[in-house]
Amino acid sequence: MTSPYMNHYLGFLTSLGVQACLREGMRIFPPVPTLTREAERDMDLGGYRVAKGQMLGVAVYSMHNNPAYWQVCQSVTSHLFQPT
Repeated sequence: MTSPYMNHYLGFLTSLGVQACLREGMRIFPPVPTLTREAERDMDLGGYRVAKGQMLGVAVYSMHNNPAYWQVCQSVTSHLFQPT
């Protein structure tokens, strides 16, 4: 159920960049710090041979806080997620 007041405040919060701030917060502190997946087929991944059925891990926290991917990885920079 929405109301005119709710729509007004949601529009106001969106204009303040709240969504960008939330996304930036989730980049710095991801809700899921690591992911694991099972390889569905044999493949080469970044120069490594991965066999079907092998477990792979993605360190989301480490990737999101790596200066190789984010120039300002340890500071809050919500402008990264502002619409252009």
